Amino acid sequence: MDQSTSSETPGKELFPPLLDKLHRWILNLGMALLGLFLLMSPAGTSVGLVLVSLALLIRPSLVWRLGIWREPFVVVGLVFFLFVALHGIVIAQASGPAWAFPGKYGELWRAPILLAAFALCANSQVFWRALLLGSLSYAGLHCLNWFGVSLLPPEFFGARRISAGLGLLAVAWVSLGRLARANRPLLLWLVSIVLSLTVLFAIDGRTGHLLLVLLAALAGWFYAPRRWRWVCAVSWPLLVAVAALGSKAVQSRMSDTISIVKPGGASSDLTSAGLRKQFYINGAELVRRSPWLGVGYSNIPTAFHAVVLERLVADPSLADYADHPYSSPPNLHNEYLMQWAGGGFLAFALWLVWLASPLFPRGHDPGIRVSMAGLVVAFSVGCLFNSWLLDFTEGHVYLVIMAWLLSHKYRRD
Repeated sequence: MDQSTSSETPGKELFPPLLDKLHRWILNLGMALLGLFLLMSPAGTSVGLVLVSLALLIRPSLVWRLGIWREPFVVVGLVFFLFVALHGIVIAQASGPAWAFPGKYGELWRAPILLAAFALCANSQVFWRALLLGSLSYAGLHCLNWFGVSLLPPEFFGARRISAGLGLLAVAWVSLGRLARANRPLLLWLVSIVLSLTVLFAIDGRTGHLLLVLLAALAGWFYAPRRWRWVCAVSWPLLVAVAALGSKAVQSRMSDTISIVKPGGASSDLTSAGLRKQFYINGAELVRRSPWLGVGYSNIPTAFHAVVLERLVADPSLADYADHPYSSPPNLHNEYLMQWAGGGFLAFALWLVWLASPLFPRGHDPGIRVSMAGLVVAFSVGCLFNSWLLDFTEGHVYLVIMAWLLSHKYRRD
């Protein structure tokens, strides 16, 4: 559905023309800000979300008639959020009020807002063009930093290496999906290549490197000629892996990962990979102890540290780790463990259904479904190593782009 459709809605003539123009202006501005700042600025993204929400409040009747409430991605997400909220009330929380933690999963209730906004926007190209501009600018900043030209502090790039990998690869993947309908397909090919090479060589993010190999395999399967599917699905990720051997960013992350399987005492547990190993070991123990109800999302740091101290009695070499700040983490860096340990088996099941919900066929174009499938796979794999639904930027990147893809069946452009 697009703006021309809304103009045919009965009763539209009763809506003041000036207010209608204001509605479209605010909505388009919000879409532009979302696309431009989605990957690199939480503040800019938040402003875009506020403007989008404000625009929807101006035309609530149109939002209701869209029928987005029947989308599985929306329905399951809202049920999931309600469960998290109720779980925080039923299970006693060790720290903070019962309602504090559900707010961190706001991505689940923002889905219908964004889907409605994209469906009502007069021209979805506003968002897409802004997203391309923002992504290329963001990639340019990383490339300049890689060449030694730092326009921003090093902390900017270090703190965003995981979200940058997901964001740039998500845009690269969606660009491939738009080749068939693009006026300049070669330009989108170049965008995909530039963003992918940026992740491979200029971003020190282990998860992004893994996702690039995975998406290269999916691209070979979905976009190569049918008779060459298997060849491309195997050869393309191999080419990426060979190219990765010359990347210092990949080499540094591989060295860190390999360190945890070498005998090195407790010191190896204080590296990035070593800390993740402890997250998984102790997180799995939390699941084993409370498999059905979980320990409570806000109780994870306390329960996690109790497990660490119990293990310290049996293994004194963990003494350095037991005093480390990450021995009481609020984030298990694995969304599957996070849901099962915090909310129990039902939370884990709802999480899996929500992840798969965009794949449920509801009249979406085959090309859109392929783009959504790649995003689901990338996000699902990334959540094995990060709590991406809990993280602000990663969760927003996935939610916003997925909502934009889902909105295409409601519009004409």
